[in-house]
Order: sequence, then C-alpha cells, then structure tokens
Amino acid sequence: MAAIKKRLLDRVIKRFPWVSQDAEIVRCYPSLGEREAGAFLWLVIGYDIGSHSTMTQCVEAESWEVFEKEHHFEIFPTNELME
Repeated sequence: MAAIKKRLLDRVIKRFPWVSQDAEIVRCYPSLGEREAGAFLWLVIGYDIGSHSTMTQCVEAESWEVFEKEHHFEIFPTNELME
C-alpha cells in the first residue's frame, strides 16, 4: 500500500505542483449511498484533491482528466484504449 500511495503522491505533485512532498493520501470507505452521492475513494488531506476511482486505477492510468469543482479537484483516470 505504501508504494501505491508514494507513486500516487508523486503523480499528484506532478499535476498539482502546490502539493507538498509531505502531503498525506488517505483511503476513504464511503457507504453505498455516499458513493452514489459522489464520495471519494481516496483524497489528499488538506488539498481537496481526490477521486472516485481506486488508487491503483489512478496510478496505472495513462493520463488523468481533472475536473475543477467548486470546492475540490476530481481526478478521473483515462486510458487511450478506453476511448
């Protein structure tokens, strides 16, 4: 798990340069109702950056689409093969 979080944080920092190296990524455990309402599966504490996709999906994706919402950034992993 630590290796995935490190790879994910490196990728987050590359996309969002204002995120510091000591930022913490946490896994979230939303209920089904919370997931349907848009709860994140992981997020970067203090930076309002997260995703509805798993950490592994985000690390392994070829690229990310980032959606800037009113109060947070949402990461959506994409692959050329999916498009």
